[in-house]
Amino acid sequence: MDKKLFLTSKFINLLQPLDPNSNGKWGLMNVHQMVEHLIESFKVANGNVIVNEIITPLEKLEKMQSFIRSEIPFKENTKNALMPDTPAPIINIDYLDSLKNLQFEINEMYHFYDVNPNSKLRNPFFGDLDLSLNEALLFKHVTHHCKQFGITIIN
Repeated sequence: MDKKLFLTSKFINLLQPLDPNSNGKWGLMNVHQMVEHLIESFKVANGNVIVNEIITPLEKLEKMQSFIRSEIPFKENTKNALMPDTPAPIINIDYLDSLKNLQFEINEMYHFYDVNPNSKLRNPFFGDLDLSLNEALLFKHVTHHCKQFGITIIN
């Protein structure tokens, strides 16, 4: 599957018809909270949120980056050590505004790497990532949440 095409042109369309208050098959977030969670993930991948610290031990980073490159999905209920036990409050009251914001941050990631093709941005779990690794990570991340909320992805 063309990850860039999916992230930039198809993903938001899959989210639009969902009830923003519906819960997933696992986890604590509803659809709207998940969208805003993904906004933050893309902000890290496009440089709009700067990460200084890598919380993964350096000797494990190569294995973590190999996971990104693999076809192995995130496990259900994967715990994010940087997220509180309860979902963060919604920032955009309007769900469609959150979707627009998510689309903007996705596009910003590709714009950042168009302007800075050799750059790497720091991810707190996976280390310093170039476009290829960020794209693979975020595709894996969004497909994880698609599965969580019953969204079927068709090639």
